[in-house]
Order: sequence, then C-alpha cells, then structure tokens
Amino acid sequence: MSGHVWRPLLVVLVLVGLLFVFRHYYVPDDFGVHAGGYSYGWYRQSAIQDWRWLPIRYQGRQTCVKCHADEATDLQGMPHVVIQCENCHGPANKHPKDPKKLTIDRTRELCLRCHAKLAYPSSARGGLRGIDAATHHPGEECVSCHNPHKPLLPTPAASDVNVRHDNQYCRPCHLDQVDVVTGMPHQIIYCESCHGYAGNHPTDPAKLTIDKSRTLCLTCHKNMAEHNVGRVCTTCHDPHKSSLQFLRFQP
Repeated sequence: MSGHVWRPLLVVLVLVGLLFVFRHYYVPDDFGVHAGGYSYGWYRQSAIQDWRWLPIRYQGRQTCVKCHADEATDLQGMPHVVIQCENCHGPANKHPKDPKKLTIDRTRELCLRCHAKLAYPSSARGGLRGIDAATHHPGEECVSCHNPHKPLLPTPAASDVNVRHDNQYCRPCHLDQVDVVTGMPHQIIYCESCHGYAGNHPTDPAKLTIDKSRTLCLTCHKNMAEHNVGRVCTTCHDPHKSSLQFLRFQP
C-alpha cells in the first residue's frame, strides 16, 4: 500500500487513540450510566451532590406566607395560586436579611411571558388567557388595570385600593346585575370601575350617578373609537351581558 494511503490512515488512528485517552481522563465514570447499569443518557449521577453545594436562591411559597399572609389569602381561589411567588418576584435568596426588600417587576414583559396569546390547541399553554400585545393597550403596564393577586378583579384607578368595594358588596341589592355578569367578559371589572366609587352607598350617597358616556367605554375599548361615532355605546350594547348578547336587539 502506498505512502499516501498509510499516512492519512495513521493520522486517523492517532486521533481516535487520543479521543479514547481524553475520554478516559475527562469523562466521569458515572456519566450516562448508573452503577446498577441503568442508563441516564447525558446525566451525571454525582451532579446531585454538586447542586447541593450551590447556595439556595429560591425559598418557596411556604416561606413567603409567613410575612405576606394577606397576599397569600388574596390568591386563594385565584388562577395565580398555582404559581410560585418567586416566579414573578424573583429569587428571594436570604430575604428579608439580604436583600431586605425585593424589587417588584411591574413590566408588561413579565406578564406576557404567560399571557401572550399563543394558539397551541394541543397544549395547556393555549388555554391560558392571552392578549395580542400589539393591540391590547400597547405601552401600558398590565398592573395599572389588573391586580396579579386577584387577576379576576383588576386593580381600580384609585389612590387607596383598600377603600374600594368587592363586587359582592353590591350583590345584596343588585342581585340581577351581579349574577348576570358572572361568567361574562365584564366579570373581571369592579362594579365601581364603571359606576363610580360607592363610598357608604346606599347611605351616602343614596344613589350613584351611572356614567353612560361613550368616553367611559372607550377607556378600555379604544379600538372601537371609529365605530358609530357620536352614538352612546349603551344604546345598542348591554354591558352586563356576554359578547354574543351585547346587542340589545338580539333575542
């Protein structure tokens, strides 16, 4: 066999030999194979101990509720109860010692990690409530309307959220309206967001002024600004009904 064949072959054999030597000294004995012969693929069994040496960054919900009982109570029965606090608030590390206070991420981008509308019919991800970020109030922070601890009832635009009334406050006297809106698109809105602050109603004020202006509706429905310009929205639409029943003249 001529030299021009032997020389490349010899180079290949040397490279293969170096590869085996490298593997012998570099690849751990427990890489890919358990001691009992069960294959772990690309997993190294001793990595478990390596991870134990790393400092703990996430403490878990059970640690948070010790100091944040009110927030934990608000989350009960809400969609976000399945989410760990640190998924949104970041790793607690040694909080409250270090850091003493966590930085709250109020950005739109954080919410869109889960609530950007994705059409995945075969996945649970597609079942999450989602929006088209390009058309749904672009530039606005989600938390300006939505309370992440009570996502079914958005945070109202008031200086003191604690003085606002839950929709159940209105129900004893306005049973029909509250029950009709349950399960409808506007269920996620405080009654007071449209009807104004109730105060000590029905004592003071005795009667609320109902805002039927087009301006109120366009606060959320900005994309309908050119629809029937000059008309009052409630002339045709019943705000307590579903999107399929909004038109008053439908059966």
